[in-house]
Amino acid sequence: MVFVIGGIVLTVVLFVVLGLRVEGSRVSFRFSGRQVIALLGLTVVAFGCYTVVPANSVGIIYSPFTGVSEETLPEGIHPKSPFDTVYFLSTEVQTQSLSGVTGQTKDAQYITMTIDIKYHVDTANAFQIFKQFRTLDNMNSSLIAPTVQRSIETITTQYNVIDVLGEFRNEVYQKI
Repeated sequence: MVFVIGGIVLTVVLFVVLGLRVEGSRVSFRFSGRQVIALLGLTVVAFGCYTVVPANSVGIIYSPFTGVSEETLPEGIHPKSPFDTVYFLSTEVQTQSLSGVTGQTKDAQYITMTIDIKYHVDTANAFQIFKQFRTLDNMNSSLIAPTVQRSIETITTQYNVIDVLGEFRNEVYQKI
């Protein structure tokens, strides 16, 4: 949108400036052939019709007329409407570290865990993440952290504290 407005403003300013004539102390405006050069200002609009999606990211198109598009853009250069905005979501493996997560065991003991969660955004469903959370940080705090907390509370109640800290530790982690 900035390129569209900037291109139009640049074209109008160039058109007026190229049409001005200074004769002594008098300034006048006349149409001339060199005002055609002002149309080059509209080439700036062309830059607003393309977007570059960086590596390891996916582009989500938001249109003020139709909303979020279900079609995502892969890495590279892509054409777009000058009115559309393209948001980027990383498709790299993300690590979310949760510390101080508590759960109660079968024998009514409380345990506190620190857990690292690794995930990545599926390019086909990235628009849904954008629609619901807008950013990965919002998704981490609104979805991942509460889900892990509930999983820990559900799983640890099936084991006593000795099992969680001992021989069933890996089994507990896998279930979580």
